[in-house]
Amino acid sequence: MTDQDANAKKALQESRAEQAKNYEEGRPKGKPTPTQDELDLHALGVHLDQHEDDGSAPKKEHAPSAAARPRMGSSSGSSSSGTHSPS
Repeated sequence: MTDQDANAKKALQESRAEQAKNYEEGRPKGKPTPTQDELDLHALGVHLDQHEDDGSAPKKEHAPSAAARPRMGSSSGSSSSGTHSPS
C-alpha cells in the first residue's frame, strides 16, 4: 500500500467518524411519545390518560397566543352595522 492509499484510507475513516458523531449529536434524546406499546394498546381500544416518560425535559407552560386571547372592548352579540328585523 502506498502512502497516498494510506492517507486516503485514513481520511475516509476520519470522515466516517465525523459523520457518525454529527448524526448522534443531531438525534433527539429519549424515546418517541407515544411509544409503540402505547400505540398497540390504543389499537386494542385501551384509553391511556398518561404517556410513559419519554426522557425529555419538562415543557414550560406558555401564555396563550394573541389570537387565542379575547379582545378587550368588544361586546358579543351587538353590532351597529348589522341588519335589524322589523319590530
